[in-house]
Amino acid sequence: MTPASYAILFFGALAGGFVSGLAGFGTALMALGIWLYVLPPTLAVPLVLVCSVIAQVSTLPSIWKSIDFR
Repeated sequence: MTPASYAILFFGALAGGFVSGLAGFGTALMALGIWLYVLPPTLAVPLVLVCSVIAQVSTLPSIWKSIDFR
């Protein structure tokens, strides 16, 4: 991969994280649209799923005390 491809992947990750932080969802919508320019779909889809799960799990510590387990 070229340095430009890595830059596009990095930009896609930043854009996906920004949208997820702003709206609470949308990592896959944003990042996948950018990543498909440089990655094949067989690699981009699992990567975006992992990133989406990580983005949502990272919010758990901030809302953990407000969850009612009863």
